[in-house]
Amino acid sequence: SNYKEDNVTIYKLLKIVNDRANYFFDNNYDFDLDYILSDKKLHLYKSENNFFESFDPNNFVHIIKARIESYTKVKTKENYQAFYNVFVKFYGENVNTNKINQVFSYDFRKKIDDANYSSNHKNGLIKCFTSTYKFACENRWIENPYPITIKKYEHQTQDRNISDEDLTKIIND
Repeated sequence: SNYKEDNVTIYKLLKIVNDRANYFFDNNYDFDLDYILSDKKLHLYKSENNFFESFDPNNFVHIIKARIESYTKVKTKENYQAFYNVFVKFYGENVNTNKINQVFSYDFRKKIDDANYSSNHKNGLIKCFTSTYKFACENRWIENPYPITIKKYEHQTQDRNISDEDLTKIIND
């Protein structure tokens, strides 16, 4: 075979792959190499991957969903899903990403105070909130990121003293 023709074919294929990869980059999609290398139509990628179809980085609730999707461990996803549920209960489905700042974080902490959750659950919610905020900053979805700190709750230890009655049972058994 003619090497010049082969080089032209290779060049054309590389250009197609490059254009497809650029489409993913331009649309802020995670690179899906199998899809990029396939002959599937690019505009259908959004409908095949429903999460990205309506993703709006200006809505912090969408960023929480993206954060959930970024994890593979089931337990971690469950923790972030619990955070998502609480956040939506407090603020609704549409929260302007660029309104998230230190004042907003104070309000969030007050709301979880008022909700009367355990200190462990509150700390989990705080961790998910700050982690999601950092995730948004890392992806440049927040225009002017502010350092946000939320004071965690002290761990509430349970009363572990053994009653005289229980001590007697232990000794006599």
